[in-house]
Amino acid sequence: MDDCNTLVGLAQDIERFANREQLAAILDSGANPEDFLSDYESKLHVAEGRAIADYIAEADNLLELNVNIEKCDEVLQALEEVLRRFDQSLGSASDEIMGLQRRSEDMRRRMENGKSVQERLSSFIEKIVVLPSLIEDVMKAHVSSKRFEDALTTLDSKLRYVDEHEDVRMSAAFRDVAVEMERLRLAAVKRCRDFLMDKVYEMRHPNSNIQVQQNVLIRYKQMISFLRDHGHSMYEEIRTTYIASVTSKFMEIFRNYWASMEGLEEIIVPSDLLLGSPASTGISQGLSNMVSLFNSMRKELHESMDHHEAFQLNDRLDVLDHLHDNPIIPSARQAKRPFEYLFASLSRLLVDTAAHEYLFCKNFWQKDGRNIFKDVFKPVVDFIHGSLNASFQEQNDLIALLLCIKINRENFLTMSKRRNPALDEHFDAVNLLLWPRVKHILDRHLASVQPSEYTGNEGTDITSHTILPLSRRYASLMASILILNAHLVEGSLSLNIEQLKYAVMNILLTTSRQLPKRGQGTIFLLHNFHHIISALKCSVDQADGRQEDETQNPIPPFGKQVLESFEEAFSRALDLYVEARIQAGVPHVSSFVRRGEAAVAKDANLSESLDHNTALQVALEFSSRWDKVLSVLNGEIRKDFSHEALFALVQKTAHSKILLLWSRFVELLKKMGEQGEDIVRRSISIPTIMQTMRNN
Repeated sequence: MDDCNTLVGLAQDIERFANREQLAAILDSGANPEDFLSDYESKLHVAEGRAIADYIAEADNLLELNVNIEKCDEVLQALEEVLRRFDQSLGSASDEIMGLQRRSEDMRRRMENGKSVQERLSSFIEKIVVLPSLIEDVMKAHVSSKRFEDALTTLDSKLRYVDEHEDVRMSAAFRDVAVEMERLRLAAVKRCRDFLMDKVYEMRHPNSNIQVQQNVLIRYKQMISFLRDHGHSMYEEIRTTYIASVTSKFMEIFRNYWASMEGLEEIIVPSDLLLGSPASTGISQGLSNMVSLFNSMRKELHESMDHHEAFQLNDRLDVLDHLHDNPIIPSARQAKRPFEYLFASLSRLLVDTAAHEYLFCKNFWQKDGRNIFKDVFKPVVDFIHGSLNASFQEQNDLIALLLCIKINRENFLTMSKRRNPALDEHFDAVNLLLWPRVKHILDRHLASVQPSEYTGNEGTDITSHTILPLSRRYASLMASILILNAHLVEGSLSLNIEQLKYAVMNILLTTSRQLPKRGQGTIFLLHNFHHIISALKCSVDQADGRQEDETQNPIPPFGKQVLESFEEAFSRALDLYVEARIQAGVPHVSSFVRRGEAAVAKDANLSESLDHNTALQVALEFSSRWDKVLSVLNGEIRKDFSHEALFALVQKTAHSKILLLWSRFVELLKKMGEQGEDIVRRSISIPTIMQTMRNN
């Protein structure tokens, strides 16, 4: 059992020392391990002996080394004691330094507290102390002087300080000066009140200029601020007195101004003058009798009696170029002017006055300025609204009202550019007064041209050349509206204008049917339609010339529709007239072309449907007398249309129709074969006809 354990231990030792080079070399050499063991043991005994001999030889040195080590240990212990004592000294020094820091911080805090107390105490003393110089200035310095102004500023700061700090009011120091400070406050309030009331009362003088007085008063806005904060009852008294004084003055100014301006109004459109009114409207009986005595001048007198010029804009639009001029000064020598000039002048005076008053109130009354302005100007604006409303209700001049709308809009834009909202509500209110009246007048014009109410032809000798007063008035009115344009006509008025257009057309068509001779009605319509179209086109050109924004259309949509409607009606009437004249001048050509084109439409053989001899006879007849036909046609057109532009238009259309008719005739001949071609060669050529037409 022991041998087994020995072997096991040996195996473990071999495995454990297998990596040792010496063991591996012994085993690899094949020698006996015991021999190697004994050899090593002998070597070991030799080495041990040598080591003992070396130790004995060095014994004295080792003893000396031990003594030196003990001395070093004593030195290190002494050094350690020194370092310990030094560490203790450093600790006490650190404590002293920290103590000094704490004492320094405490001293700094005490110094800051003392400084703060000193400042507060100094401020407290400065704010509540009432110096004799302050008393002297408040009590005796002139109110308008710089001394009083500075004293008032100082007193205001003291009173504000006391009011804002309750602890100050509870202090014993303040109780010592409270009576004197209150006495100074009452004295300052009274002196400011008396001075400002005198300035306000000066505004009531008949010949005083409020703006000049306000320019003086604005220099003392510090006083009104002092009263608002420290003398509220006095402030309210001055406020009430100011509002009453200035309102009364403005009311007097505007009431007198408008009363004087009303006498300067030039009546352009009488109250009984409407589109459908008789030509003699507004003409006295004596003048009507005189008209009957001058038959040779009937046309000129008739045109002067139809009052269409009352609906013309002419130079009335110039009022928009003078909106920034000074208001009109009423006088006995002042020439009468249309209503829009009076409105523009009143508006200019109102805008200037309100803008100045608004800025003054904002600057002088400060945070109460807007409310005080409203209190001052509300009676003035109410008076103006009432006066304008009465004038608008009596006004029958649609052009004047539309100009007033533009003037009101321009004034609104001017105030907006200044960023001054003083009259924003006024501009809206004026618009609300103007637009319903404009609609009402349009409704009256529309009612006057209804078939059941229309009396415009009474006293008028209507011929094919007559341009009705209705046409002249309507053309002038619509042209004026188009020039005024633009973006002012509301959508609700477009319906009125469209209804008015159809009513005028209906009257013209009805009147044309009353002419006795055939064709006269068409000539009558051409004259009237052309007059209306010419006026509308001129208005478009004039509106385009005055337009500032090139991106906007110079003619509003409703105007374009009106112009297109009359152009279509004119074109239909022109075709009827020209067809009738050509039919009368070359009846055989017209008849042949109708029959030939009808046959072509049925795909019939033209050689069988149309007679060759008839075609030859028609062609030779026209070729032999076409120049005479053209001359007669021109003469008839000249007789029917004396207006140069209308004559040229009708003549050009007639020539074009004749050329077209002859071209259609030639095309039919060419379709008849060789015989037709022969007739074409024997007939007058189209270039020859065109050359003659150009010469004429």
